[in-house]
Amino acid sequence: MNLSQHNIDVILPVVISGSSYLLTCVAMDLLKLVKKEWIIQPKHIMVGQERYDCIVYSLTNLAIGMLGLLLFRFYYLDAITLQECGSNCLFTETLKLIYLLFLADTAFYWSHRFLHIPSVYRIGHKLHHTHTSPISWTALYVHPVEFVLAFGGIFVLPTIFVRTHIVTYTLFLVLNMVSLVVSHSGLHIPYLINARHHDSHHRNFTVDFGSKFTIWDHVMGTISKKSKSKSKSMKDLKI
Repeated sequence: MNLSQHNIDVILPVVISGSSYLLTCVAMDLLKLVKKEWIIQPKHIMVGQERYDCIVYSLTNLAIGMLGLLLFRFYYLDAITLQECGSNCLFTETLKLIYLLFLADTAFYWSHRFLHIPSVYRIGHKLHHTHTSPISWTALYVHPVEFVLAFGGIFVLPTIFVRTHIVTYTLFLVLNMVSLVVSHSGLHIPYLINARHHDSHHRNFTVDFGSKFTIWDHVMGTISKKSKSKSKSMKDLKI
């Protein structure tokens, strides 16, 4: 079967990003075996049936998300060719990538804040927060309601507003995937990986909502160092 260039441009970025999710999850798991001191919460390591259920749920959501991205890109593919890029292609596409990541981070922060409204939280986000000591696979351990909102906001919405080259789009997907996994990895490796920010959010309910960046947490005063007195656990909030 011969694939058209359109189909290749649709399929390849999704396959690469999905593979990056799986490989990063496995890599984070292996790093935990290398040195226990890198684990942020070494006394609360997820094992057994809970871990198995998390991985299966995560893989199911990944498959659904990849299918959704395929359908979206198949009917909404408006990639820029190298000819259209012009002589400043590398520079303009780099700026677009940074802008896309900022839009995705913004969507993550505000959709995350929305999911923490008590009435909304009980419907969807509560499932994700059953893991107070997250592992890499927890990144996609989410309720369908949250999955549609968050996945659509992070991976789909930004690309509607910014027309890019297919390589830029692929990098955007991959960096988003890797970021989600690393932020849930429960690892702190000096100068390499630091998941303390989001790990803190899973232990403290009202702070550290950001993912890739902490811009909005600083702007909105929800960074944990500035909000320790306001920090509450899920039990405190009785949700």
